[in-house]
Amino acid sequence: ERNEKLPFHVQTPSLSVRVLGTKFNFRDYPNDEEAVVSLLEGKVALGNRLRAEAEMILLPDEQVTLDKAEGCMKKESTKVKNSLGWTSGRLFFDEMPLPEVVKILERSYDVHIIFATDSLRNLRFYGSFSRDEQGINEILQALGKTGKVRYKQGSKEITLY
Repeated sequence: ERNEKLPFHVQTPSLSVRVLGTKFNFRDYPNDEEAVVSLLEGKVALGNRLRAEAEMILLPDEQVTLDKAEGCMKKESTKVKNSLGWTSGRLFFDEMPLPEVVKILERSYDVHIIFATDSLRNLRFYGSFSRDEQGINEILQALGKTGKVRYKQGSKEITLY
């Protein structure tokens, strides 16, 4: 509920988000390589807590990605509705690094995925899936159809090579 006398803040070790009346999506799991804030409506102010950097204002259909290793924020235009799809069971990857895709798949399908080939960590993927309609096997098959990734599924884990 809006209360101008009591501003809403979201703070993680990586980012500080000051909400200025809005609808937004914020993803910053501790083991993720990137923190992402996507704005649907209103305005938010972002403060980088990893490196001294000017506060960044985000407007609708803009997204900021913070590379945790480098400590730098990057703003870009995007269709934020796509990044909010997770609230209705959609998985949307928009040039997302494969390690981030893997973390989302692990959380969404309660599986464990390992990399047999480290060079896969540099790949980025596009895709849109529905958790209700597509299982982990269908998403793995889609990754395999790119010709860049193969997988082997065991009883307890999935290996990408």
